[in-house]
Amino acid sequence: MNENVKQQFAVLITGGIWATRPVEDEPSITLTSWMIIETVEPEPSRHFVGYNGPGREGRVSSPIVTFDAETLRGITHTGRVYQLSGSPGLNGDAEYVLGRWKSGYKVDATDVTDAVLEGPQ
Repeated sequence: MNENVKQQFAVLITGGIWATRPVEDEPSITLTSWMIIETVEPEPSRHFVGYNGPGREGRVSSPIVTFDAETLRGITHTGRVYQLSGSPGLNGDAEYVLGRWKSGYKVDATDVTDAVLEGPQ
């Protein structure tokens, strides 16, 4: 792991934020109180944000690779499958994690949930 990546992980693991379990151990996650965000810098990417009930945690995914707006199911860069459940929106845990994630990675993010659900990818 290069030094820059180590520093990013160190920032994210502090302050109530921790590294996620490996995909092999947790291949799929259902998020409630969710949204889809888009970052522009350093490169455009979209991510799922929401609450993982069984893990009792807010979550920001790795970049989305595929997403089906009909089934609300997507796969991220790591290969993890995310199922979105219920209506979009964020709870306090997800908002906190999103704020720390944006600060740690020094990115701005825009909520693109409505645009993604309304139109083609």
